[in-house]
Amino acid sequence: MEALEEAITISTGVWAEEQCTFSSADFSASDERIFPPPRQRPGRPFIIAGGGKRFTLRLVVQYAQARNYGASDTTGGARTSADIARKVAAPRNHRADLGRSYDASLRTQSTSWIFPAETWGRSSSKAEAVSPHPSHGVATVYPRRR
Repeated sequence: MEALEEAITISTGVWAEEQCTFSSADFSASDERIFPPPRQRPGRPFIIAGGGKRFTLRLVVQYAQARNYGASDTTGGARTSADIARKVAAPRNHRADLGRSYDASLRTQSTSWIFPAETWGRSSSKAEAVSPHPSHGVATVYPRRR
C-alpha cells in the first residue's frame, strides 16, 4: 500500500506545473513532467477504489476526488445496502484528521455485469464463463415463466 501512495505522489507531481523529483525503494523520478498538463485544476482527478478501513480509506480521503465501492473484494466487498452505507460513512473520521471536508470527494458505486438469457441456466453459464466468482456482483437475468 505504501507503493500505491508513492505512485499517487508521483502521478500528481508529474502532472504539476513544475518538474517532479521523487525517490523511494520502489520508485524513482528525476525532473519529470508530463506535457501538456491536464486542463483540470489543481490537476486531474483521482478515483480510488477499495475498502481497507485504515490505509485505503486514508488514501481516498487524502488524495481522491472520487471514491468507489462495489461488490468485488477489490472494491471493498460492499454487497448489501448496509455494506454500502458503512463504506460511505467510514471516511468521516479520516476527513477530520486530514482537514478535508467529507463532501470533498464524489461517492460512487460499481455495479457488475448483467447476463440476459432465455433461461436461468444459460444466464448462469454466461456468468461463469467470464467471472471466477459469479455470485459476487453478477446479475443473471432471464424471463419469468407466465
